[in-house]
Amino acid sequence: MENTDSNLPAGRLIGLDLFRIFAVLVIFFFHTGHIGCSYGLLRGFIGQGAIFMTAFFMLSGFALYHTNSAVKLAEPRSMRKFYTKRFISVVPCYWVVAIAYTAYSVVHAGGNLLDSLVLAPIEALGLQSVFCSVFNMSHNGGTWFVSCILLCYAVFPILQLLIKEFAMRYRIILYLVLTAVLLYSPIVVSVLNLDNIYSNPFFRICEFALGAVLCSIWQTIKSLRWYNKYIASYWAVLAETVMLVGGVSVAQLLHIPSVNYMLYSWIGIPCFTLMLLSLCGLKFAPVNGSRFLRYCVDSSYVFFFAQFFTWPICSAIFKPTGGTAEVSTLIKVPVAVVVCCLITVTIHEAIEKPVTKKLKSLLLK
Repeated sequence: MENTDSNLPAGRLIGLDLFRIFAVLVIFFFHTGHIGCSYGLLRGFIGQGAIFMTAFFMLSGFALYHTNSAVKLAEPRSMRKFYTKRFISVVPCYWVVAIAYTAYSVVHAGGNLLDSLVLAPIEALGLQSVFCSVFNMSHNGGTWFVSCILLCYAVFPILQLLIKEFAMRYRIILYLVLTAVLLYSPIVVSVLNLDNIYSNPFFRICEFALGAVLCSIWQTIKSLRWYNKYIASYWAVLAETVMLVGGVSVAQLLHIPSVNYMLYSWIGIPCFTLMLLSLCGLKFAPVNGSRFLRYCVDSSYVFFFAQFFTWPICSAIFKPTGGTAEVSTLIKVPVAVVVCCLITVTIHEAIEKPVTKKLKSLLLK
């Protein structure tokens, strides 16, 4: 869910931007469960909004491979620049939010100061995802994805080199192997009642790699007639969205375990794959060059962090009326959107943008 480079190549894929925003919104609506929101016929789909973290990791791998297609990251100078840019785009903002939330947790939410101090070095290095049992401690239930994406970045130069060396048939084989691992592993977890793998970095790296491989395949097929006729179409995107929403909703009716979100990869991965392929081939002329769209994309990373503070604030706002349970979803959602957007803009403008600009001038000379 991290912010990709603002300086994307000339072939910026607007479809990826729209996919990112769609995923951000579904995750946001999923998190409104913290204030008791309900969505009627869409409750099954929204209730499994966590599956869109798979979409984010696939999107990140896809976008990063596209952005760096012409860059040889195996060269030391290019690799150093790559890692520096990734650090700047992800870590400083994460540190600020983690410190702020930890302080809030200790002062107002009964958090344990000693536990926070013990975990601090691990969290600062972005290693918390390798300790699956810390998921419910402090901010780690939300920042685990930062830890996973940093590990994805660490392996990306090697991954890119391997993919570029592979012939098309081996890329397809790699895609199928990664998919098989991701589809079968949640079944093992469910049948044997093992620890949840939702925040496990190995499986998130597999999703990230899946996106990178998919991008390499797309770059090969994007000029083919059948792709442009059948895959890169608005009707295809509509059909894929209906398949995704309907598939998740039906799975809910069949009582597929809802706490094991990775089980829904059987629906999510095929749909996300098709959606990425379709959206990349469309131009979206009405929003091409839109400053508002660019701002939404650039601030999407912060938007996720802003939700840490949105739910306590919304709960405080609704408390005089009897609490969130007494307020309609039609009121709670707009209020939550406004609160989250205000926090996002504040952090993005006051912290993320100036810090990013300063670090780029110091570290990317």
